[in-house]
Amino acid sequence: TTISETVRQELERWSHPDLLKGDKISDKKDYNARAQAKIPRNEKLLALFDLSILRKSAKKCLVIGENGIYFTGPAQLSWNEFAKAQIGEPEGDRLTIGGRILDVTGLSDQKALTDMLRNLQQVVRRSI
Repeated sequence: TTISETVRQELERWSHPDLLKGDKISDKKDYNARAQAKIPRNEKLLALFDLSILRKSAKKCLVIGENGIYFTGPAQLSWNEFAKAQIGEPEGDRLTIGGRILDVTGLSDQKALTDMLRNLQQVVRRSI
């Protein structure tokens, strides 16, 4: 089983009001997320947290792709980097992942996102 397959299986268990998965990611959000988080064109998006103010544009986002995670800043971590990354506690409107800051202003449940990322990290660690 590849890491991306293992990640897909983990994502199937996830539920969050700001989360879109697979074909639920619109072309507009796909385009904006790629532009803002500098996601390669050939990277398949598995899940997207739309962190934009009205949750309509994905110009602020956290994306889980086949090869790692990406977020506006821009920042990206391969699965190997993510496995080793420190995931901080949410502090106001910020969440630190591997020393990189993710703006989570207005996210409906910051703790749930943090817990999901930590669970995903454990799954990735077991797969490497």
